[in-house]
Amino acid sequence: MNSSEMIPSLAPADGSPQSLLEAQLDVRSHTLAGLTWQRFRKHKLAMVAAVLLLFLTMSAIFAPLLAPYGPNAMDFAAFNGAPSSAHWLGSDFSGRDMLSRVLFGGRISLLIGFTSMITAIAIGTFLGALAGYFGGWVDNLIMRLTDVVLSFPLYLLLFVLSAFIAGVQGAQSILMIVLIIMAVSWTYIARLVRGELLSLKEREFIQAAHAMGVSPAGIILRHLLPNAIAPIVVNATLLVGNNIILESVLSFFGFGVQPPTSSWGSMLADGLSSQAQAPWETIYPGLMILITVLSVNLLGDGLRDALDPFSDRGH
Repeated sequence: MNSSEMIPSLAPADGSPQSLLEAQLDVRSHTLAGLTWQRFRKHKLAMVAAVLLLFLTMSAIFAPLLAPYGPNAMDFAAFNGAPSSAHWLGSDFSGRDMLSRVLFGGRISLLIGFTSMITAIAIGTFLGALAGYFGGWVDNLIMRLTDVVLSFPLYLLLFVLSAFIAGVQGAQSILMIVLIIMAVSWTYIARLVRGELLSLKEREFIQAAHAMGVSPAGIILRHLLPNAIAPIVVNATLLVGNNIILESVLSFFGFGVQPPTSSWGSMLADGLSSQAQAPWETIYPGLMILITVLSVNLLGDGLRDALDPFSDRGH
């Protein structure tokens, strides 16, 4: 069988508008985005995870419309109240509705997880691209900086940095938590991007771009980073789950989001003292963290297989 028999023809059979349209749609389905979507759809767990993550995100966004009560509204007749028609998921030690607090807490946890991921990806990609492309003293300086950050015990560093925001409340505390988590998570992305660019910059098409006089910024933005987008996207999804866990740990130990603002981590800490009498106070926020992190990890697995041209699922 020769090569012409192996590759399907995309030319219209009769030259009619209908045949031309079908050929154009067939070509579009063979683009990178189309092939990626076809591979991703075959990953059933990743599709389920994407739907769950979308549902959780929309529930958090529309929490003011979905929550039956305010997150800090107290029912003095329902301290540690069991699930009932008035409080579907029960109430906590202050008589606050658990369903409302789970919805509003999801806004904070997901906001911190996604925002810290975006900032970490931006900074890590920028520094990793500089180190991988220029090398030399630039590479040494950036990599030594990452080594210094990675040399500290992660949670000890988080607790020390979080001590500086003691007493800060509201939006400022959320912003500080985002910056703190970003400060310890950009290093992994920087190392990843550096490694990808070190291998890519020796390729022939990069040498051709140099010969054509393309600027370093143009080579990085137009040629190198687009070819390294697959591992960046996969690690970005995994970073969301990791950052949500970091925020939960900080809030659990009292270094994170400060009362009266609630997150899933702070709800776990609040319900710990009443766990024997009211286990739902820790079960529901813990379950939300579990579902969210599991969904993000499964989504990352699906994207990894979809973006890998040598994946078995892609054949």
